[in-house]
Amino acid sequence: MTNGLVRYQQAGDPHFVTFSCYDRRPYLGMAAARDLSERSLEAMQLRYDFFLTGLCRDAGACASAYQ
Repeated sequence: MTNGLVRYQQAGDPHFVTFSCYDRRPYLGMAAARDLSERSLEAMQLRYDFFLTGLCRDAGACASAYQ
């Protein structure tokens, strides 16, 4: 973690995460890739016990809000 930053875990605040495919390539435009990303996100949700409140994705990017 960068020097000078403080991390607060389990503060109960919602978080927003966004990411995109390498070089904004439309990998999530393929049904198999979308299904895999959804299964992976669900597995992480169960593993780390967080509540996913929203998900927005297109062919090249994904954004999610969780608590």
